[in-house]
Amino acid sequence: MIPGYGNKILYVNLSEKRVKKEPLDEDLVKRFLGGRGFGAKLLYDLNKPGVDPFSPENHLIVATGPFTGVFVPKSNKYAFISKSPLTGIYADSFAGGHFGPEVKFAGYDAIVITGASKDPVYLWINDDEVKILDASHLWGRPVNEVEETIKKDHSDRNIRVASICLLYTSPSPRD
Repeated sequence: MIPGYGNKILYVNLSEKRVKKEPLDEDLVKRFLGGRGFGAKLLYDLNKPGVDPFSPENHLIVATGPFTGVFVPKSNKYAFISKSPLTGIYADSFAGGHFGPEVKFAGYDAIVITGASKDPVYLWINDDEVKILDASHLWGRPVNEVEETIKKDHSDRNIRVASICLLYTSPSPRD
């Protein structure tokens, strides 16, 4: 066990609708500190050279650091890491709130997502239980409705959700 870590990485392949759990490599976290550090190293190791940022082979990594989930100021941060479509190199974005600590409390230091699902899906993590579930009833809804619906579907008001909402607006007449 590595102190400050959940000691597992969750790998999710959306194309195959498959999940697997692997132990966290102690050398990885010693050489690349924190979620940003080992997330960048994972991305470097997993992405094939020249992978298109929009392809299903580009990995999306959610990573937490050693202080995520402990009572340290600003320790609720987690990172989203992937290959940037803007630069063609590395991109990361950070968020705060309850989601990062809950990932850590479930025992995961990173969630590595690859592939693409033909149908809308969401990842359900309840400690050691991990499932890829149908999200067709959530498709096109704003994030607040998605969160409320998931909480209602699972009868748990304390569920933490990380979601995105893609809005499409029609082009203006001048476009």
